[in-house]
Amino acid sequence: MVNKIKFYNVKDVRLTDGFFKRYADIIAKKTLFEQWDILNDKGDAKGHAVINFEIAAGQKKGEYQGLVFQDSDLYKWLEAAGNVLSVRQDSKLAKLVDYAVKLIQKTQADDGYINTYFSLVHPDKRFVDFECSHELYCAGHFFEAAVSVFEATNDKRILDVAQKFADYLVKTFGTDESQIDAACGHQEAELALVCLAELTGEQKYRDLARYFLETRGKKPNYFIKESEIRKGATVWTKWLESAGRLNEGNLKYFQAHDLPVNQQAATGHAVRMVYQITGMAAVANSESDPMYIAAKRLFDNIIERQMYITGAIGQTNFGEAFSVDYDLPLVSAYAETCASIGLVMAAKQLMRVKPNAAYAAIVERVIYNGVLPGINLECDKYFYVNPQECNPIRKDAPYLDYIKYERQPWHGCACCPPNLSRFLTSVQEYIYMRSEDALYVNLLISSELDGQDKLKMKCKIAKNAAIKITADKLNGAMLKVRIPEYIEKLKAMVNDTPTGVDISDGYASFDLKDGDDLVIKGFVKPIFVRADEKLNYCAGRVAVTFGPYVMCAEECDNGANLHNLVIKKTAKPIVVDNKNNIPAINVAGYRQSYRKSTLYFKEDNPTKEDTKITFVPYYYWNNRGAGEMSVWIRKD
Repeated sequence: MVNKIKFYNVKDVRLTDGFFKRYADIIAKKTLFEQWDILNDKGDAKGHAVINFEIAAGQKKGEYQGLVFQDSDLYKWLEAAGNVLSVRQDSKLAKLVDYAVKLIQKTQADDGYINTYFSLVHPDKRFVDFECSHELYCAGHFFEAAVSVFEATNDKRILDVAQKFADYLVKTFGTDESQIDAACGHQEAELALVCLAELTGEQKYRDLARYFLETRGKKPNYFIKESEIRKGATVWTKWLESAGRLNEGNLKYFQAHDLPVNQQAATGHAVRMVYQITGMAAVANSESDPMYIAAKRLFDNIIERQMYITGAIGQTNFGEAFSVDYDLPLVSAYAETCASIGLVMAAKQLMRVKPNAAYAAIVERVIYNGVLPGINLECDKYFYVNPQECNPIRKDAPYLDYIKYERQPWHGCACCPPNLSRFLTSVQEYIYMRSEDALYVNLLISSELDGQDKLKMKCKIAKNAAIKITADKLNGAMLKVRIPEYIEKLKAMVNDTPTGVDISDGYASFDLKDGDDLVIKGFVKPIFVRADEKLNYCAGRVAVTFGPYVMCAEECDNGANLHNLVIKKTAKPIVVDNKNNIPAINVAGYRQSYRKSTLYFKEDNPTKEDTKITFVPYYYWNNRGAGEMSVWIRKD
């Protein structure tokens, strides 16, 4: 049985919300073209990906440049371009897409294989190094790009290339004697093969995705076996030497220490982990499927014990990985942008098996506070790492050398910039989902649904919240609207007549007729949030949230030495207007300081200078220059 719940895709949902539409418009009109130039090595930043394809296609001479997974940057860009072309006409962008598709066609081997690194550097070492080669990872991103471009253009060329490649993988991998019994060190093909299966109707692609998840972590472990055969050498030997040679102890990095269905807690490389969860939920047939049960268990471990308040995940720079339960350092938080994107993808696939308002709330939390901080307002600079507390005084500290104190125009490992482009041009995919008898509204983002069902939704999430939904055509479906916990004192009207708000499992249900207008109103106020006592980094401190936003204090509003700020015990957060339409919160506090003459000194009574502490959304930080930032502030 295949999932019966579906999310409406990019072309079925038109954003009318000014906030997210702004990002999508800038990326469509500017960012994708700037990224294309970078991928073509035009300018100071070098992305290499298009050049590598041109060399592999015989159009240019030269040597492969970049990391082993450089192809994936072009594929993510291509997926974003497909998203854009699904909702708007753009002849310039369409020409670039056409050129990219032709390049990929030319580099495809006769048997279907595509990978410029192995074509140019190691043509004799195809599929011999699974832990580090990223071959199936790159293939997965190509499949997702192919689905996006085909759905936008109906151009069968890219779909034919994708199916030829996927058919080659179906023949190559499995448990027969003539096949390779292994899975990629970096999960991605699993979830992508399901996307391809759903578009083409080919069950064999879904079966291959499930096979990869069922063979991962089998004993004896194939990573160990191939490492012994190669005597440890890999395409990334220098990296592996610095990280510690592969052995039974560090298989957790690859989530290959046990079968995925047996894994109890999220561990290892954070992006790999959430991509694995996404794939597990995607192949699951029902709530009783062991893949779904395990995927939910791993997801719950993350959000209940290993997720920052911003929705960011992956605590440590060592291996870009999870740490242990309740270890959530603030200054050294790794919190990779791509990991947040993966967490949203995982929640979506879990909800396709069973609707879950709590998971939809996580999607909202992560989009606003885990994903958006990765890109500036102009959509041309990016954070790879997202600390929860920042002080540029530490910029030369060697143990924090991975943290950038301002967003960068590109990264040497450039997974995040094109990933942000593909995600922010597809936010609308997370708003509406459909079961047999209900249409769910998961995110309160102004938009128009024009698919099997048709409706218009306008949302204002501020001190006075208002949601208006016009039901144009619901095909008899019950409308279920997720009501966030931050909206209080709810009132609802249908066609100007008051109606009750019956909330069950986080959704308010309304039986609307075509043409009905539903209006939901309420109040949103900023609140102080405490952390579990096990999170010692947050002891004695609070964070401020306002609606979907996690707020932070910045030096440009509050002066230096944010650690000396203290919120007064009786203070109440107050919403203030902001000329840039960025919500701001003011809180009464004081600046505490001591008289001192040496590095350490005898305790004395501190001075307390009354001050106003200003908070702005975390995603907004560093858009006004470098400086200190903190999500958590001390409170009396």
